Amino acid sequence: MSASKRNFIFVGFDNDLHVSGKEVTGVVVAVIQTALPAQRVRILWSGRESVSWQDGVAQNRNCSAERLIFEEETTLLTFDDKVLQPGTHTFPFRWQLPSSLPGSFEESESSSSWVIPENGLVPRSIHKERSFIRYTALAQVEAIGAPSLESRSILRVSESFNPKLIGQPAKEFDGSKSFLLGGSGELVAKVSLSNGGVLFRGQKIILNLKLYNHTSRAVDKVILWLNSFTTFQTNNEDQILTRRDAIFAADVPTSFVGGGMNLNRDIAVDVPPMTPASLRRGKFIQRHFELTVEVCVTMGSNLLLKAPVLILEWSPMLAGLFPNTQPQHPHPVSSGSSSSSSSTSNPAPAPEAKPPARVAQQPPTSPPKAE
Repeated sequence: MSASKRNFIFVGFDNDLHVSGKEVTGVVVAVIQTALPAQRVRILWSGRESVSWQDGVAQNRNCSAERLIFEEETTLLTFDDKVLQPGTHTFPFRWQLPSSLPGSFEESESSSSWVIPENGLVPRSIHKERSFIRYTALAQVEAIGAPSLESRSILRVSESFNPKLIGQPAKEFDGSKSFLLGGSGELVAKVSLSNGGVLFRGQKIILNLKLYNHTSRAVDKVILWLNSFTTFQTNNEDQILTRRDAIFAADVPTSFVGGGMNLNRDIAVDVPPMTPASLRRGKFIQRHFELTVEVCVTMGSNLLLKAPVLILEWSPMLAGLFPNTQPQHPHPVSSGSSSSSSSTSNPAPAPEAKPPARVAQQPPTSPPKAE
């Protein structure tokens, strides 16, 4: 960090998180105790994306790729007298990040992971080296006839917000299932996800769940799963892998839904604040999310409903633009929101929606089982 025991510099940013296309502001501080011959103070900005892994199955082949996203320089001050006098010197800066940047990404130096190959084969073990999307600011007092003073800082960058996401209609998805020994009818599930499936770290998922059970089987519980899928690839189309991580699993407090019964329930569940954001603009690294509603059936295979969702960084400025990130009635809802129906071809209208049910999350154990 320092080129002299007496002189050093450091960088302070006004914000911990920086948005692609927006300004980065802060100050460079130089603490000089002995006069330093110098030409100027500058910041070298750069962004890099890199992936690297070793596939233990495919003849231990090494897969890697790297690119320079951008590299720019900002001169804060040039010294006319070619010397930086003793004292504490501050150099404010204001610099605009390039637009359309991918969000920051950092992964451990090496690990063994089970991955899901794109071709759907049995998962295999991968030895991973460090993969990253990293943005740095190298502050420098360019000295004359001596080593320069330098301080390197990492910027945490999020992808820019797309205004087209505001006012999106609810994302709706549904599914049905029949059973060999469950009568002639079907179990039908319909989900309506607020804000068009746009979610935020540390905020609420608000959804409405409707069940129409026209079978003789019973629904004993519903589980919400949020999974992330991180894809690593190189310039070689054959070198690609996807890792699935379970973000959370949450039991939905529903009442017993027996044969011929309906359910209409609003649900609110927290997105953990440490959930990573979606990555859509990386060339070699991308991350997307999938919300799964698992309808658990007694003595039968479960009904799975899946929909892609987008997870973004939260800002208080978005509260008025996305009002459905907080439930209107945050109190728990007691069970008993089901009603019976004798019809199998024309389900009875679902009862009036209740206040959102607060969902207790539990540590994810394993992804939902396949049908």
